[in-house]
Parts: sequence; C-alpha cells; structure tokens
Amino acid sequence: MSFLYPSILFFSGLIAIPVIIHLFRFRKFRIVYFS
Repeated sequence: MSFLYPSILFFSGLIAIPVIIHLFRFRKFRIVYFS
C-alpha cells in the first residue's frame, strides 16, 4: 500500500513536522506560565 501511495506518506510527514513543533511550543509556553 505504501508503495502505491507514497505521496500520502510524504504529505503525512510534512504535516507531522509542524504539529510536533506546535506541541513543543505549547509545552514551553505552559512551563513559562507555571514558573
């Protein structure tokens, strides 16, 4: 399946990168807010 639809995996990877960055930013903001 992955060989038939490589664009889907590539798109998922592109979406995952900003999502991870956003989660890390939220964590940093929460830590700053708490302290």
